[in-house]
Amino acid sequence: MFHRDDLSLGPAVFAYPGDGESRPPKTSSIRYMKPVARSSEPRSEAGRSGAPGFSRSPSALRALLGSSTRWALSGTLLVVLLVSQGVASGATSVTPHAPAQYAVTHVGAPAAPAATVTATALRLATAALAALPAAGTQRAGAIGLAGTPMALPACLAAACRDRYIVASPAGLTAGDYSERVTFTLTQPVAPPGVSKAFLVEIVVQTSTGTIVGRAYVATGTTTHAGGAAITLQIYVNLGTAAAPTILSVRTVVGACSAATVCP
Repeated sequence: MFHRDDLSLGPAVFAYPGDGESRPPKTSSIRYMKPVARSSEPRSEAGRSGAPGFSRSPSALRALLGSSTRWALSGTLLVVLLVSQGVASGATSVTPHAPAQYAVTHVGAPAAPAATVTATALRLATAALAALPAAGTQRAGAIGLAGTPMALPACLAAACRDRYIVASPAGLTAGDYSERVTFTLTQPVAPPGVSKAFLVEIVVQTSTGTIVGRAYVATGTTTHAGGAAITLQIYVNLGTAAAPTILSVRTVVGACSAATVCP
């Protein structure tokens, strides 16, 4: 029979077995049961259940709140940038343009007129000059350049000369002064050449006023080999028997839309 007073109250002694043939058994060792300090920090519910969780310490909460705030601000800034970019890229500007000459693209230089001005001169009209035919017909009721061209007769030599008075104003009075404008042109061989129409506007400025004459002419064609060079003289009636003081003479030559229609 054992009594409590007979039991040893010292540390327990245990013998450890050996680890194997190469190592001798360990000597007996003394193991003490040391007390473990209890943590003063309460554990989270996740910690009690064994699942991972977040610490509720003030420093951890501040870090969590700071991270969440930064993410929220970053997301808000990204949305603002995307919305503002969408508004900027979606903005449009419409400028209406009425149809004008800029709506048509012209490539290259315009076609050269069929005739070239070579000289001007002041002449006193004679009866022979007053009997010259008109260079074309002014369209009735038209104030500007509009008329029917007159085709020059075929020149059967290397060079010819033709004389006419303007279509508007019609007529040339013998004894009055007139302005003569001289042109040069080439009459093409047909075939393959074709007649080309052109219009002429002669503006004579004198000390007493301005006189405007208009003519409508077509080159016509020839059978002469190599074509023919024609000298064309057109007269404008100045309406005065006294010699006028000529200040300037301006001549415009333009192409017609067809051999029988101007402009």
